Amino acid sequence: KEIAFDQFGNPITVDNNSDQGDQARIVYLMEGADAGWTMDHQVMHTFNREAGFKKRPINRWMQEQMWQPLTEKNKHIQPAYILPPLMNLTNGPSGLTYHPGPVSYPGKQGHFLISDYKGAPERSRIHSFAVTNDGAGMRVTDNYIFNDGVAVTDVEYGYDGKIYVTDFIEGWATKSQGRVYTLTKKGTHNDRTIQSVKNLITKNFTKLSDTHLVSLLKHPDMRIRLRAQYTLANAKKISLLEKSIRANKDNVIAQLHGIWGLGMVARKADPTATARLIFHAHQSHPLELKASIARCLGEVTSKDKVDAALMHLLQDKSPRVQSFAAIALGKRKYHPAFDTLVKLIAKNNDQDVFLRHALVMGLLGTGTEKQIAALNRHKSSAVHLAAVVALRRHESPEIAKFIGKSHAVKNEAIRAIHDLHIESARKKVAEILPRYASTLGGVNKFTPMMQRRLLHSAFRIGGDKNIHALLAFIGSKNASIDLNQRREAVRLLSIWNHPHTVDQSLGRYAPLPRRDNQNLIKILQAELPDLIDVSNPVVAELISLISHYKPHLNTIPSKRLLAISQDKKISSSARSEALRSVAANPPRDFDTQLRRFVANTDPKVAGTALSLHVDRHPTASSKLILQASAIKRPVSLRQTAWSLVASLDKIDNSVAETLNKKLDSLTAGKGDQHAALEILAAAKKHTQSAAALKKYQKSLDTNNPISPYLAALKGGNMKRGRALFNSHPAAQCMRCHTTYKHSDAAMAGPNLHGVASRGDRLFLLESLVNPNAKVAKGFGEVSAMPPVGLLMEKHEIRDVVEFLSTLKKH
Repeated sequence: KEIAFDQFGNPITVDNNSDQGDQARIVYLMEGADAGWTMDHQVMHTFNREAGFKKRPINRWMQEQMWQPLTEKNKHIQPAYILPPLMNLTNGPSGLTYHPGPVSYPGKQGHFLISDYKGAPERSRIHSFAVTNDGAGMRVTDNYIFNDGVAVTDVEYGYDGKIYVTDFIEGWATKSQGRVYTLTKKGTHNDRTIQSVKNLITKNFTKLSDTHLVSLLKHPDMRIRLRAQYTLANAKKISLLEKSIRANKDNVIAQLHGIWGLGMVARKADPTATARLIFHAHQSHPLELKASIARCLGEVTSKDKVDAALMHLLQDKSPRVQSFAAIALGKRKYHPAFDTLVKLIAKNNDQDVFLRHALVMGLLGTGTEKQIAALNRHKSSAVHLAAVVALRRHESPEIAKFIGKSHAVKNEAIRAIHDLHIESARKKVAEILPRYASTLGGVNKFTPMMQRRLLHSAFRIGGDKNIHALLAFIGSKNASIDLNQRREAVRLLSIWNHPHTVDQSLGRYAPLPRRDNQNLIKILQAELPDLIDVSNPVVAELISLISHYKPHLNTIPSKRLLAISQDKKISSSARSEALRSVAANPPRDFDTQLRRFVANTDPKVAGTALSLHVDRHPTASSKLILQASAIKRPVSLRQTAWSLVASLDKIDNSVAETLNKKLDSLTAGKGDQHAALEILAAAKKHTQSAAALKKYQKSLDTNNPISPYLAALKGGNMKRGRALFNSHPAAQCMRCHTTYKHSDAAMAGPNLHGVASRGDRLFLLESLVNPNAKVAKGFGEVSAMPPVGLLMEKHEIRDVVEFLSTLKKH
């Protein structure tokens, strides 16, 4: 959200989460680094419907744990091209600042303060944390809650020794009111340092004496030190900056400002300042000085002895110094450093990912694309991985040369080629798919996200060969193949000739032309019969594929499909799809078969049979509708029956009479409340029920805001409700709530774990459609949650109520 620098010049930020169950994170901003986030990830999560998905698909951000700090557990999952965060901290990060230095200021010296806004003062807080060197990177050494109880959105140190905090009061909507308050350390009212800062900050530093300016490079407040440094550097007072370095050997901070000042002057092509930096590069200075010298030398234009000085620093025993030297040599494009950088990559052996990044940045500047590609002949796997990361920056098809290397290198090569759309190399990725499908698993398994890349690369290339490859993947005996990726392969075959405009593996707009593969149906005709088997976990999706392409695809005889529909060992989805497929080319006795299926104990199969019969005979299905709507039949079947009544243009007297009786029962507070929404929809459609409907509507309390939603109290589907909670594009419940017992993530709203133990279904319904009726303790006087009735359909609300009703304490 904001960048702050510590006293050593390290840039730190705290970046927000994306409301997918990930957490905000502390990030060390190394030059040239990639932290992994792109808007593509949000598309796959929040805008999945616009991207062509009914259900939210997996995405790289979550699957490859890019938001997590590096651990032994995830180091083989995270991409090598990113730098991981240092720590997960906060849920709503906004303003960030760093302690300027004086002990008389509030907070701990050497600590950052980060605002954590969660929509209400009771949940918001200011965190304090510190970082220190860890190899070429950083690590968090301390963190604690500095202040809470205020809806804080920003925090900053003033020049008067106070901390200034902005208070948004509560909620998320734009408002005209707000507050600013201050924090002061006790007993510092007449503190000399504070008075000094207040006085100095009003001064024109160019009017101060040289002696005074040099002395200010040691001032406790880093903001004063920086002003003195800038003033000396702008005046090219090289000797005074040099004096600060020589005279303050017991004060690294003062020496640092001397080095930084020399760097500012040297950057403007000053030979004297450059010479002094080169001199100091060869001295036995503290680590932080040498690191800053390397950083400064990387920004000078002079060639005389600068590269030699950087090569000297590149050999330093400190990974931090090495990292700045490597980046500097890359920026200066010093080609003789290439081989030394390669040796250091091999020596690091992927142990320090921050050092690897710096060395890769060095490779990019010191080597050509051809030189980097030639590293595929090196014996070190670490060198191969670094080469792939470097070639990724070039978007080079030469990456394909590394696909045959170790599994980690292969994965990184696939990532680069597929994610960056390096089309001339994509064929090499697609070729992996049939080989993987033909194996039985083994040690080198592909993750679901990597499998998805293989599938979509084959899909994007197209052609008969890749249709065969997807079918081989679907039917593979490889136990490591993810079930959802088999389903994805079937889905891709269903849109083969009409690709979506979004790359549905990434979430990025990347349209493919419509294609007319004349052999698609022939290939499916030939290979699908062997795949339609009860042992195939995606048999339902395959049967749906047959239905999708009918009447052109008639590869499975109706008798076989009817047998599948009757087999109780097969899933309801597969049986229902088989029945739908039969309808495209029905046998003579199909109506008789459908009547039998309506009596089936499986509500999904019975509902499918009823729908097919109504489609075929809309005016001759009344008896079956009444049979299916009987109160003893399963809820979902009753709902299907009344939904079909609502879809009909006309109904006979028997159906109308039953509908009115059902409606009268609902008016009396009884009857089939689980199918109330469908009964009401049917009554609204047909004039025979106008009187009964009017009576029902009059029975509702017009002063009660939840009355219009009472029909959504019962009959929901828990699985659909959970999916809506996780992925509804407008409601976005997960942005503010979590359902995990011990989670503090996404806490702009209350944790819903155990919510069903806090009240009945009426309480749950009211919380959704009238959230201000009872605001959870700790979340302000007015709920920040919008009424869900404005965002969801009533049947969706019913499903969410059903899901919430399962969230009991355990």
